[in-house]
Order: sequence, then C-alpha cells, then structure tokens
Amino acid sequence: MIIFKSFFKYIFIVFLFFIFALIQQGFLPHFEVLGVGINLLFISVFFLNFWGKQENKTNIFVSALAGLLLDVVSPLPFGLFILAFIVLSILIQRASTFFHEPSLFSFLTLFFLSFLLFKLLSIASFLNPLIFIFEFLYNLAFSLIIFLLFSLCLSKR
Repeated sequence: MIIFKSFFKYIFIVFLFFIFALIQQGFLPHFEVLGVGINLLFISVFFLNFWGKQENKTNIFVSALAGLLLDVVSPLPFGLFILAFIVLSILIQRASTFFHEPSLFSFLTLFFLSFLLFKLLSIASFLNPLIFIFEFLYNLAFSLIIFLLFSLCLSKR
C-alpha cells in the first residue's frame, strides 16, 4: 500500500509541475512587463524547499523535474536548468536550517539568494543588470503574495 501511495504522489507531482510549465509557457507570457515574466517553476521549487521537509528526496526529484521542463523549452544548453534547480534545492534546504521557523526575514533573504544563484547558474539576465533587478522584483512581488497567503492560512490553524 505504501508503494502505491508513494507512486501516486510522484504521478501527482509530475502532473502538477507539467501544468505549472504549461501555465508558465502558455499563459504567463501575457503578463510580461518590459519583457520580464514570472518564473512559476522557480517559485514553486523555492516554496517546496522553503516550506518542505528538510533533506527530502522528493524535493530533489521535483527540482530535477522542474529543471527538465525548463530545459525542454530553453535555448540554453540542455541540463543547465536541471543542475541549477537541484543545486538550488540543496542549498535552500541547507540554508533553511539557520532559520528556526519561516518568517518574512528568512523568506526575503532566502528568496534573494536563491534568485541570484538561479540566475548565476542559468546565465540568464546578467547581461543587463536592470533587467535582473526588475525580474527579481517582479518575481518577488508574486512570491510575497503567496508567502503572505500561506502564512495567513497557517496562522489560522
């Protein structure tokens, strides 16, 4: 029974991240501002590792899956996003141990460092620092809304 439960969990995760990739590639480009859009897969991987269990192999699997989905549609060398997301997942899990519980400060700190590392590893947006800053702020605003909603829901329990 446990094997089937684990199997369906992975099937659900694959389906969910496939939907996220479709939304990111098909729907979110309509909300680009100055050529910068929301990276839903990055945000999903970040939140999974920020609020997820530490040292979880599922987080690594999901990070690799998200990287694969970005690699398929990216003109950058194949495997770059897989590597970036796996490294990001491991580092967020390790860095989260320095914070006792998720707070706005830990969220902002880890989000900035994660976004910076993701952009360094994926070689994107560093040709123009203004685009990097704007892309960071745009993704941060979207993530901050999600963070505040999650915090509100968790505090109501």
